[in-house]
Formats: sequence, structure tokens, C-alpha cells
Amino acid sequence: MRARDARINLKLLRRIRKRVGKDEFPSVLRLVIGLAVGQFKDGPAMATEDRVIDKTLGLDTAREHSLPGTSPWLDGSVRPVLAQLSELLATNRFAAVLKRTPARELHQARDEIRDILLGLRAFARGLQKSFGKNPFGLGVLADISEQAKPTDLAQLTLGWCLLKGAWPGFSENCPPLLAGARAVVSTLQVQRG
Repeated sequence: MRARDARINLKLLRRIRKRVGKDEFPSVLRLVIGLAVGQFKDGPAMATEDRVIDKTLGLDTAREHSLPGTSPWLDGSVRPVLAQLSELLATNRFAAVLKRTPARELHQARDEIRDILLGLRAFARGLQKSFGKNPFGLGVLADISEQAKPTDLAQLTLGWCLLKGAWPGFSENCPPLLAGARAVVSTLQVQRG
């Protein structure tokens, strides 16, 4: 409860507290800690908890924004995916992922996560002109990309390695995602050039 009014040094957490409000910020911290230690479970969702999850991840706009003639970009609950991620984090420590991943794969994963973050940031910033702040729920990812420190990027790299090795089909979907991210960055660099 002290986190409601405490001074927070991490800019991203300050932004999350501002977005969700001081009264709901303790719930956010409980959700994040539960996710990280493998205690986040999927089950009968409480509307309040789903709303907090959406606001924390910036997904509220993803449920509103759509391209002309299409339905909103995101519908349904993200709880099943978060529960899977929580279970994965509970059963795999990053130190073990680092130990079992060859250097070549670590370098590749680092480059992939960097390209995806740059692509998402460029895409989100480009969409802001038409859709406003946090277009399609991508603004939070853009903020993470801009504020990531080297240690954050190292953790994201290990998390990326973990996902690629643990979830069937994840690796097969990486090449199109990477190609799209690289195309966005390349296009925006040409336009600025």
C-alpha cells in the first residue's frame, strides 16, 4: 500500500501508476509479482482485475482502435497467455537459460529483440499521428523500448530465448515478425533520410 504514494525511481513504473491510478497501483504490483514468481493463474476472471491488466499493459486502446472496416485489434482476455508465461517463468530461471543457450543463439536473440523493439517503437510513434497516445496498445512497448537499460535488454534477450525454446510454433512465427519490424524501421529511416 505504501507504493501508492512512495517515490518511484523507475520511470516506467511511475507511468504505470499514473495510468492506473494510485488506488489500483498495489493491485498492479501484486499482479506483476505473481506473474514473475509463477503464481498468476487463469480462471474465472474478475472484471476489475482484467481492467487493471489492460490498463497496466496499455491494452485498453487495443480494444478500441481499429482500421477502417475492421473490428478492434484485440478482443478476449489475455489471462491465458499471462498464465502460461507465469508458469514458464516459475519453472525456468534466466541463469539456467543463459547456461544452456549457445553464444551464437544469444547473439541472434539479442539482435532479434533489439529489432523487434525498434520496429514496435517506430510503428507506435508513426501511428500516434492518426490514433493518438498508445495506438493499438503499442505505446507501452514503445516506452519499454525507449527506457530499456542494458540489464533490461539482457533480461529481454534471455526471455526471448526462453519463449523460442518453450512454446511450440513460437520460433516459426519469429521470421515474419522480424521481417515486419525491420521493414518498418527501414521505411522510416528512408522517409527521414
